[in-house]
Amino acid sequence: MEFKDKFDTFIMDWKTPVISSFLYMAYVQYENKRISQVTPPQRKKFSLLTLMMVLHNLILCVFSGIVFYKTYNILLDCYKKSTFYNFLNDGNKFLYKKMIFWTKLFYLSKYYEIIDTIILHVNKKRTSFLQMYHHAGAIICCWMLAKCESHVPWIFVVLNSFVHTIMYAYYSLTCLGIKTKYKHLITKMQMTQFVMGNIFILIHIFKGDLLKNENIFTSFKVLALLSNVFYVAVLFGLFNQFSKQTYSKRIAERKKPIKNE
Repeated sequence: MEFKDKFDTFIMDWKTPVISSFLYMAYVQYENKRISQVTPPQRKKFSLLTLMMVLHNLILCVFSGIVFYKTYNILLDCYKKSTFYNFLNDGNKFLYKKMIFWTKLFYLSKYYEIIDTIILHVNKKRTSFLQMYHHAGAIICCWMLAKCESHVPWIFVVLNSFVHTIMYAYYSLTCLGIKTKYKHLITKMQMTQFVMGNIFILIHIFKGDLLKNENIFTSFKVLALLSNVFYVAVLFGLFNQFSKQTYSKRIAERKKPIKNE
């Protein structure tokens, strides 16, 4: 067996994402506990750490941009060449065959994104439950999408790569000390992709032939898609809570009258 086949077997084995996610969560809990006893140092504006952070964000920005460009064009091409019904069901597996490489690559990128958390810890900052759930859940759910032999994962690959292109470009600027007032828009974009993603996936499930061809109780394909719907719904709730706590508080503080001394 060649290395490529061995690697594919390894990454697609269910134990790889499950064990990786649990190890990641254990690492987060350990580091959060340790960091809570440490005062975060002031990071220098220009340092080796800053350079590494910028490089990391640029890598994900460029990677996401390439994935979006490639998958969006595949999607557009498939849509133009078929009826809406055929596009929903992908009977000849044309879209699936075109997307599977990018779906697997998208899944693998979720392991690399864990560096987001490591960077926080290096800066002596704790990881929120939102981020821990986001990364751990993404590894398992994206594995399920890559494993289920469906064309439907295009929804998450295309939408997420588009948002991540903008998001990691923003993070790159932030690391360089270039401050913008658009962080709240990044959060809204993330929340919008969650809503759109779930709407699209439910259309595929209930308007297409999936439930006619698959047993809802035994089909891994159905389980994979519904698991992602649940994961994304919870993620939307967490982001909504974060948005209210972060941005509503700032708006309220700005509206407070200035007291005369």
